[in-house]
Amino acid sequence: MRYDIIITLILVLIHTGLFANETISFTWEGGGHKNFQLTATFNEEYTIDWGDGIVEKMLGNQRDLLRHNYHDDNEYTVIIKSVRDNCFFTDLYIRGSKLIHLDVSKGFSLKNIICSINQLSILDVSNNVNLETLGCDNNKIKKLDLSKNKKLTILNCNGNLLKVLNLNTCEKLHTLYCSNNRLLILEIQKLPYLRTINCSFNHLTSLDVTGSDNLYSLNCQNNKLTNLNIIKNSSIGLDYGNSIRELNCYNNSLKLSDLYKINKVATPFSRIFGRQVLKSILINIGEIVDFSEERKFDGIETSFTITEKGITSSSEKYLISEGKIKFTQEGNYTITFKNSNIKDGNHGGTQGNWQDTVQIEIDIIVKK
Repeated sequence: MRYDIIITLILVLIHTGLFANETISFTWEGGGHKNFQLTATFNEEYTIDWGDGIVEKMLGNQRDLLRHNYHDDNEYTVIIKSVRDNCFFTDLYIRGSKLIHLDVSKGFSLKNIICSINQLSILDVSNNVNLETLGCDNNKIKKLDLSKNKKLTILNCNGNLLKVLNLNTCEKLHTLYCSNNRLLILEIQKLPYLRTINCSFNHLTSLDVTGSDNLYSLNCQNNKLTNLNIIKNSSIGLDYGNSIRELNCYNNSLKLSDLYKINKVATPFSRIFGRQVLKSILINIGEIVDFSEERKFDGIETSFTITEKGITSSSEKYLISEGKIKFTQEGNYTITFKNSNIKDGNHGGTQGNWQDTVQIEIDIIVKK
């Protein structure tokens, strides 16, 4: 074999982590007692440079709790290196440690990374192709590229600054927590093993989970959803044998007709539709607002209540017929509609059975 080919192969092996000493580094703030947990190959040697002039030699073990005491409040960069290429790092846990930088680009064997409750603004895991669990919740991360992490099964990125999250390449993912971000886009259409999704408290206007046939729990409350697509899920049928058992879409912008469809195809153990607020409408006097699609479900009429600043409006200010409303006077109105056929529900369990009628609200501004 030619020497240039051999050299190329060696470089490839080094780049992919198959023939290289592993290294992890991070920077944390503060002094006093600090600690983290690391799993390294049993009885294999590695070193820790604590960033204050002290370097320790360690032997690998299962989830070692590694401690150090700093005399001064400062920023310290810790460097962990394997001594030989047969020492691999598989688990790293650094929670609540005022972490401001984490470099795992040469931690090729890492399967589990937990770096929750820190101050990270950047996290690059593109080289961690063996990653199965990532917990980076409660940081300041704005972007998270997981396109190379095809073995990922659990992701917790709650409480960050993410606007876009594309997980369609993470085909083995079964648990997703991404609540309390700034998400406008969540791409999860191709994840057949997903069981749990919590994407609550974001800015999503549309959510498609039709590719998640095994979905058990979906919490998408407190978004801006006008479209929630679960109907194509093969496991979500008209009987109680479907997979989804917990559904919470409280405080979005879903219409009664949307909830009616969901209600027909999803029969969860716990279902919370709650209050939905639709986008306000500006119209002129005499224009018709058409809610005819919302007026009747399975023979049950929808009730429409029209108020101004919480007080019931005079019937002289509007005309209503078959869900079509025409206002005859200017003003700021709120229309609330309910249908007793569309309810929240808890179908048994320790809390017993309960059902509350869902409430939809929309503000109508009428001008001359």
